[in-house]
Amino acid sequence: MFKKRVSRLLSITMTIGLLLLLSLNQAQAYVGNQTLKIGVQGNTVSQLQKDLGYLGYKVGAIDGIYSWQTQQAVRQFQNNNGLTADGIVGPLTAQSINKQVTAPAPSRGSRSF
Repeated sequence: MFKKRVSRLLSITMTIGLLLLLSLNQAQAYVGNQTLKIGVQGNTVSQLQKDLGYLGYKVGAIDGIYSWQTQQAVRQFQNNNGLTADGIVGPLTAQSINKQVTAPAPSRGSRSF
């Protein structure tokens, strides 16, 4: 009986660990192998700016340059989502942005007039 419980607990723990690892890998795919911060330029920054704009944050021009405006939008996003508001996009911030951008839109309830 005890061995079965230990085996089940170990199986559940391994499954949770694997799911966490996969979710961090998805976030890493967004960022690539770099951390996004002031001075970074490129397509990944452009996508970040588009995503933040989609979520309602003011990033300034979508030009692929991680400027102070992009940094401020990231800080605001982080602050609103319980993340460390350092203005740097690492795996956790990227994962949170991805999750919100890819979340299905809430369904509208039926109205009675």
